[in-house]
Amino acid sequence: MQTDPLFHKRGLSWYVIVAAVFLLRSFLWFNAELWYDEVLTLSRFVFNSHDGSLLNVFRDYPIANNHMLSTAVYWIWTHLVGLPDEAILRIPSIVGGLATIAIVMRHWRKFIGDCLATVGGLMLAISPVFTAYAYQVRGYSLTFLLAAVAVSGVFEILYGNRSRGQLLIAVASLLLPLVMPTNAILAPALLAVIAACHWKNKRDMKTIIFDALPTIIATALGAGYYLTIWKQFKRVIAEPDGWSSATMVAGNVLLAAIAHAALLPLFFFPKHKTQDVEPTEDNDPNLLCFAVSTTIACAVLVILSLFASRSEHAPFPRVFLVFCLPITAAVLAFAKSRDIHRSFTFATLAVIVLCNGILWERFATSITDYQLAHNRVPDNLLQQYYRGCTELRDMARSNLENKQSLFIVTDAYDIMSFRFYWNLQELPPQSVAGINELSQDFWKHFANSGLQLRAFAKSPEQAADFFQKAGFGDKDSLLPKLETIAAMPPNSLRKLYKLHN
Repeated sequence: MQTDPLFHKRGLSWYVIVAAVFLLRSFLWFNAELWYDEVLTLSRFVFNSHDGSLLNVFRDYPIANNHMLSTAVYWIWTHLVGLPDEAILRIPSIVGGLATIAIVMRHWRKFIGDCLATVGGLMLAISPVFTAYAYQVRGYSLTFLLAAVAVSGVFEILYGNRSRGQLLIAVASLLLPLVMPTNAILAPALLAVIAACHWKNKRDMKTIIFDALPTIIATALGAGYYLTIWKQFKRVIAEPDGWSSATMVAGNVLLAAIAHAALLPLFFFPKHKTQDVEPTEDNDPNLLCFAVSTTIACAVLVILSLFASRSEHAPFPRVFLVFCLPITAAVLAFAKSRDIHRSFTFATLAVIVLCNGILWERFATSITDYQLAHNRVPDNLLQQYYRGCTELRDMARSNLENKQSLFIVTDAYDIMSFRFYWNLQELPPQSVAGINELSQDFWKHFANSGLQLRAFAKSPEQAADFFQKAGFGDKDSLLPKLETIAAMPPNSLRKLYKLHN
């Protein structure tokens, strides 16, 4: 592969620049409060009160929130550093995101060239999809990293380094299901890509089977681990979680793919003409086959997964984040096959990628703010209701008078984080609850508890609904009587409400 003079001997410098974009892009999220699933990961699996051993991380699977391999990483990390500030706590995931970008920029350049590898790193660094998940105390960052390794293995196989490629794919395919069992869907997609490209290059069936066998075995071993905890796993897959509509999931995944694929509009420009008659190392037809077959394989597996899902319980869109890196590779490979890097300067490509990420982010953030203001909590590949929030943490740390005598109710989405920070202040854990946790029997005895009810809500309407469920009267009549306690900054979405005395 020829080296672009713009990047010659400066690869590390370009990586530092792209890594800085990623860190600056996500910095406010790094420092934000831990959200529901992050708190659940820490409190239920990392700091398990019944069995806090590392072994128990791999044996305790009551809910799908235990991303085992990632949880184990955080078990080790927290036992080294304790429970520090959020940005430091999230370092394993942040490092995983940076390592994923490094693989794209440093390894994939062997196959797609220096320019597009750098553009690919920039795509990830500014992506409204990748950046939204790569920092979380969850298994998504590790999923991205292992998926990048697996895609590197496919590239190696297609370009003749079969032993190295088999090893990379097999290791990634073994570990991916141990992060999340649904990650096993990546292996058949990549095997289909290898088979399609081998078939196009007129390789015999023996070669195809030989290249696929290590990945098949590794995936079976990784996914087969859940057979050792089959009773727990069976209960988990029977849970009624997920989205109500498979069509909505498919639409969200497609929209996220379009938002992530920043170079997509450029593919409609005429292909750059070269004087090369025969394919050269810089213009390899393998890349077009890889791009097309990867896109088709990922799309087919998404569709099959949705068809296989239970009625009214389609998988969450984030299940398909494992396809983020293959789709990234497909976009870059297609760009290379169309000589996009010759039709447009690197500066032009970089500006397009950066503007794409910023515009999609602004679009998604505006919609999210509007929905939150109307008591909706969007959580999909482009919108996360919790991202960047600090209000729950700030409220738990605020200097409210008579904290010991308050009983604060939140909605079901906020309670996990609020209780976590409330407990860190060594305040009575029984003084906070989610409205979903309280029975009618509780409210019968509340009047004699001596506690003062407060509603920590996103709007007066939501607060009135909380007070109505607590038996304080009709929602419409309560709404004019509510007042906001000035315990939060004026621009905060959530506020603490009480009734007039």
